[in-house]
Amino acid sequence: MKFHLEHKLQVITETSYKNLYQWAINERNDSKNYMGRDQIPWRWSLYFTAIDITFGDEITIREEIKADSKAESQQAEVLHRRRISARLVPGDSRQADESDCPTSYRMFGTDRKINDFKIDIYPLDSEDDTEICSAWGSVSYSSDLDFQEVTMGDCIIFYLMVKPSAFNNYISRISDGTVDEVILSVGDVAGFYSEWSASISAREIKVLTRGEEHALQVPEDSDAVIPRLGSVGTASLYINSKRVLMKNSNRIE
Repeated sequence: MKFHLEHKLQVITETSYKNLYQWAINERNDSKNYMGRDQIPWRWSLYFTAIDITFGDEITIREEIKADSKAESQQAEVLHRRRISARLVPGDSRQADESDCPTSYRMFGTDRKINDFKIDIYPLDSEDDTEICSAWGSVSYSSDLDFQEVTMGDCIIFYLMVKPSAFNNYISRISDGTVDEVILSVGDVAGFYSEWSASISAREIKVLTRGEEHALQVPEDSDAVIPRLGSVGTASLYINSKRVLMKNSNRIE
């Protein structure tokens, strides 16, 4: 497997704004020169809008057949699972200012924009279980499959586990066609980085995965805990319906 990376990653403790943050991640080229600005964990909210949505039922059957047993006596493990999936694009469709460009995302070590975003929604086993959101991602890579080279692009997937009643409500609304837009808001996502800014919006996010491809050079005297993609601090899912309430936009006296 070959990962498509152009730059190496370095944790630095001599930062540009020592009074604001104690460490940062920087990318370095082959000449060991730093590229771009310090990247630090991004805590603020980021938005994604669904461009399509699907749901379905899955069944998995696992059967262990013993050589000394009759086939009709075998016991199989049957797993039923329901899932809602949606492809996402960065940005909030509710934004009125079209000049406000959506945040772009790139994997650390690359100059490519990430174009593959997705959310998978699953029901929890019980109404008493805690709802949770997490994130997973991978850097683009090539591998040999049946003597052919297959290339997979950079991707990020959010996983949202919700109570069964909420999941059933989502299914009902999708089925009856009352959903006009789906927006995902996430905040304090481990593994999301950007340059320091006094603003609560980011023009670009760099992503640090848990994979071995994202090896970090860390100073020996550093005790920094480096967040990698996984936990999501806050998540909100907006499933909206739009209806025209007043066709005539003239003010009613």
